[in-house]
Amino acid sequence: MTDSNYWPLSATGPILLRLSDHCDRWAIGRTTAYGDIAAGFYTAYKKGKSVLIDQVSARAHFAALPKITYVTAKPAPAPEPTAVESPPVKRRPGRPKGSKNKPKPSLPTDLTVLDAG
Repeated sequence: MTDSNYWPLSATGPILLRLSDHCDRWAIGRTTAYGDIAAGFYTAYKKGKSVLIDQVSARAHFAALPKITYVTAKPAPAPEPTAVESPPVKRRPGRPKGSKNKPKPSLPTDLTVLDAG
C-alpha cells in the first residue's frame, strides 16, 4: 500500500483496511485490534480470509482517547544537612581486639655455627 493511500485518511483514501494494514497505520498490535473489535470500538467486516476494519469508526475511536498533558514539576527543596553517626565497627566473634596487629617474632641475630668435628 502506498503512502498516498495510507496517510492521511480522506474522502479519496481507503475506507476499509485489512487488519494488518490497520495495525500498521495506528501502531497497535493484532491482539489489541481484536480486543477493540470485540469491545465494539470500531466496526469490522469479514470477507473471505481477510478482516477489514472501517477506518471512519477507527478514527472516531482514536480521537476519543484521553489526551496526555505534561506538567512540569517544581524542583524538590534540598534536604537539610543532618549529622550522621557512623555505625560501630563490627568485629568477628572470638577474636580479641587488636589481635590482628601483633608483632611477628623476629629471627635471632646472633648465629653461631657449630663445628661438627
